[in-house]
Amino acid sequence: MTITITSSTSQYILTASNTSAYVVPGATIITGVGENGIYVGGNYDVLTNAGTIRGELGVIFGGTTLHGEGDTFVNLASGYVNSIPAEPGTTILFNSYSGTVINSGRIGAIGNAGAIALEHGGSVTNTSTGTIAASAIFVNNYAGTVLNQGLIEGGGTTNYGAILLAAGGSVTNLGGGTIVSTGFYGVEITQNGSYAVAGTVNNAGVIDSGTGPAVTFASSIHSDLVIDQTTACSSATWSGAAPTARSNSRPALVKPR
Repeated sequence: MTITITSSTSQYILTASNTSAYVVPGATIITGVGENGIYVGGNYDVLTNAGTIRGELGVIFGGTTLHGEGDTFVNLASGYVNSIPAEPGTTILFNSYSGTVINSGRIGAIGNAGAIALEHGGSVTNTSTGTIAASAIFVNNYAGTVLNQGLIEGGGTTNYGAILLAAGGSVTNLGGGTIVSTGFYGVEITQNGSYAVAGTVNNAGVIDSGTGPAVTFASSIHSDLVIDQTTACSSATWSGAAPTARSNSRPALVKPR
């Protein structure tokens, strides 16, 4: 079943499971304080956005432990998602289960709020036309996977980075991809929690940061940093076990600061 979503000034609630919902091009869902743009409460749902979604949280998947399993958010090239200035929260939040985000448009955030938060692991794919901004991607509790060919830009009003995988996982930055932060790090991988795994960064694009390391590993689990010989990566640091660094032409890029 596919549901078509048009313009609204109130939160749209999707409770059915195994459902596809589509925000049509030109549609605007902009709510006020205390309301999210879209709440997805079913399981194995796919929400595709070609319009504009804004709320205290832009889109939230799964408000309880019984809902939100297997959900996917697809933001098309014309799609824009953000919170609202009066009460900025996380723009895309997967609250109860792992989630999947595929972005070809723009996902923003305001201040120090996050653009995407996957509280139980999951994956984010940012295509060549995609932009994910502010405190861009946070994956917690379980491993995360990030694949980027567009722009992932961290910042906020304090030193937040572009990508934080708090329980390990992998970041692959393809040729043409840029991961940059005006804050502390471009990519940080730590291993917190019982389900943490090792971290891997594969970079064939650009990874940089404003005030700290471009890539940082903070773990006792062995990690892996792979740098393509034509790439730009300003620095890498680690605590605990040093990553295995592989680069044909720029080994200095993986020396700790």
